[in-house]
Amino acid sequence: MIAKEFEAAKASRSLLFSFSILLVILAVGALPQILEFFREGEFRWVNLVGVSAIMVPFLISALSNVRKYSVDRQYLYIHKIIWRKKISMKNLIDVEKRTNLMESDFSWKKLLKKKDFLSYKGQYKDKKVGSYEAYVTDPDHLVLLIFRDKKIAVSPQYTDRFIGFVRSFVESG
Repeated sequence: MIAKEFEAAKASRSLLFSFSILLVILAVGALPQILEFFREGEFRWVNLVGVSAIMVPFLISALSNVRKYSVDRQYLYIHKIIWRKKISMKNLIDVEKRTNLMESDFSWKKLLKKKDFLSYKGQYKDKKVGSYEAYVTDPDHLVLLIFRDKKIAVSPQYTDRFIGFVRSFVESG
């Protein structure tokens, strides 16, 4: 069976806002390094390393941002620019829309420890749901896939289409 693709929701306003603030802070902090790097007639490796150290996390973040999801009977694929993650659909029990799941989980501490700047990725906890693995770009489009042994949160642009497609697998066994 050919996998059906679903675009990831665009990054939420809170993520874009925090990314913009971080970018401004880093730009102000990096300005002396950048000016020193481009000073006429002089090349310093230390300045190249400084500028690179600032730019590399943003590049990695852009390359590892969730772009889309593909689903077939056997697997959920989470696509990024440089790789994709494959998750077995074998033990899927249910799928549900949970737009308020990450509201209680938001904090600046969690925002700063994220693996990239434009999506929520990693392990999160909720009092009602318990522990779950997130690949979310916008919490307002959050869909929770419930497996026997784990829970996975994704955020497709069109949640109802995604849920209908995945639910057909659950109902057909």
